[in-house]
Amino acid sequence: GEVVTLTATAKEGWKFKEWRGDVTGTDEVIELTMDGNKSVTAVFEQEQYTLTVTVDDTRGSVSIDPEKEAYAYGDVVTLTATAKEGWKFKEWTGDVTGTDVTIEITMDSDKSVTAVFEQEMFTLEVDVNEQEGSVEKEPDADFYAYGTEVKLTATAKPGWRFKEWAEDAEGTNAEITITVTRDMTVRAV
Repeated sequence: GEVVTLTATAKEGWKFKEWRGDVTGTDEVIELTMDGNKSVTAVFEQEQYTLTVTVDDTRGSVSIDPEKEAYAYGDVVTLTATAKEGWKFKEWTGDVTGTDVTIEITMDSDKSVTAVFEQEMFTLEVDVNEQEGSVEKEPDADFYAYGTEVKLTATAKPGWRFKEWAEDAEGTNAEITITVTRDMTVRAV
């Protein structure tokens, strides 16, 4: 007739699932009335956590190693960000932060991480002897995003004529359009 109270306490990374044997149920605390020999088993199961990785796939991608639907407590996951052409990795935000392209995250709860990419910006330097002529850039900016098209128009001063473009541009037309894909230098001859 003695009443025994049993309390199941899960360790970190585990959760109580159920009682088996002479008593059943899913409550962590149960009472058992002794009316004979009893055998009871507390059953625990490992916690499972999800990892949500957000990335704008037009800017880059993230590899996840190992990639699973759910992770056990203490699992270590490696995330590696890869930027697409014209973009560069900036930072991780969310449950892990930093600016390294590759990071590790230890699963001890559900995690959410975002890979942030930013557009690469480049310079376009135009060299021209101002005594011979000028060059107009359209649009005229200090920096250009990858893939920006810039129209260059060379105008010769009296007594001079435009001959050609040199360095990162070529051709003999006084008006050309170039696509910025890196830091570039164009010379008007």
